[in-house]
Amino acid sequence: APVCQTWKPEFRIPVLDRPVASLFCYRHSFIQYHQANGNIDTQHWLTNYTEALAYLPRALQVGVLSPFPVHWTADASSPGGQLKRLSAGMEMMVFYVALVGLVFLLIRGISVAEMGLLAISLACIVFYVYTSPNIGAIYRYRWPFMLLLFILALAGWCRLFSGVGHQGGAQCKR
Repeated sequence: APVCQTWKPEFRIPVLDRPVASLFCYRHSFIQYHQANGNIDTQHWLTNYTEALAYLPRALQVGVLSPFPVHWTADASSPGGQLKRLSAGMEMMVFYVALVGLVFLLIRGISVAEMGLLAISLACIVFYVYTSPNIGAIYRYRWPFMLLLFILALAGWCRLFSGVGHQGGAQCKR
């Protein structure tokens, strides 16, 4: 993708300049030309590295927890969208409960492999949030990585109920 005029980094990182500029120019183009009810954070243009880094906590929030409850019953812009929003809301309620297990996993002891899966999942989810400020697109693109988070969260619940750390995780197979 060509570098756009809206990406104005405050310093240069030669190996990253072109790919990062392309990524954020894609985001800028999406914000500028796609007006949809599912767009989110369109006021965050992310025009330099500092803005992009400052947006990271919000990107994690949007990536892992969206669609938020306010979106579940909001007006949809496509036919059948209302039903899709409601079903996404039900799915997210289950995921919110499961996600508590991820906290248990971190508290009870997380293995290196689990930490690697967690890092890869979050990095990929955040990538999609940075490139596409649309809840529907994020919701679809992040699916494989959310499934990994769901599995890790269930491992956390399993550890909580079995009363063991990651060394005894095999006891969760009953």
